[in-house]
Amino acid sequence: MPQPNIVWLVSYPYCGNDLFKSFFTALLEKNEPIKTKIFPSTDIFKFYTDLDPGYLYDEEVSLLLPAVYTALSNEAETTTFIETDDAYTKNASGLPIFPPAITKAALYIVRNPLDIVALYSNNLSSTIDDAIDAMSTSFRSKTDQRNTYSPFKLPMLSWSEHVQSWVKQTFFPVHVIRYEDLIRDPVSTVLAIVKNLELEIKEKDITGLIDCIGFRNYAKRSATVTKQQAQSILDHHSEVMKEYGYNINLNEYSIR
Repeated sequence: MPQPNIVWLVSYPYCGNDLFKSFFTALLEKNEPIKTKIFPSTDIFKFYTDLDPGYLYDEEVSLLLPAVYTALSNEAETTTFIETDDAYTKNASGLPIFPPAITKAALYIVRNPLDIVALYSNNLSSTIDDAIDAMSTSFRSKTDQRNTYSPFKLPMLSWSEHVQSWVKQTFFPVHVIRYEDLIRDPVSTVLAIVKNLELEIKEKDITGLIDCIGFRNYAKRSATVTKQQAQSILDHHSEVMKEYGYNINLNEYSIR
């Protein structure tokens, strides 16, 4: 019987959340006998399935991933943190790609989509308009598409759908972390995470690592979109933005 020993570190793709993930990994390695692994990973996929995902269709990969995660969980000696930017979805067999039976919790890092769009555009080498369209589209991989790249091309969903896919599921607890709160008050934000996950980590270690990394130097940037582009983002995402405390009044943003 699988034990709930997996904690998912989740964020929407290209959110610029590597800072938190690097920090949290360093904190865990210093204080807890906890492993951090990154998924999807073709090497680990190959290890547990003896298959090369490059020769599989995306749908075939998604059918195997729940068993891969379960095998990893069964071999883990303690809580294991796994990073992912995939939405919480089911495969063609109706099974959640991230099995609830092995899941202890998830940490979801949410960030204002008005601030994400420039990062998304840069990473996709696309225009801002194309990035806005991508963030507002329910993308799902085609079943006839070979999985020739890593990470695996699992269902992306829009920004709003991605957030809600994790937060609204009821199988395991999800602790939502606002990126902006992490920058504004990193000590309190991280302490809340430690408390929720019942980790044995001291405040002095958190403070020391935060000072070392320089969280407070990551100031919030002004939106780099036009008023029309910002309105398009709000048209698609204002409901979820409001739910997580983001201002939906364009006059409050520095927009050209």
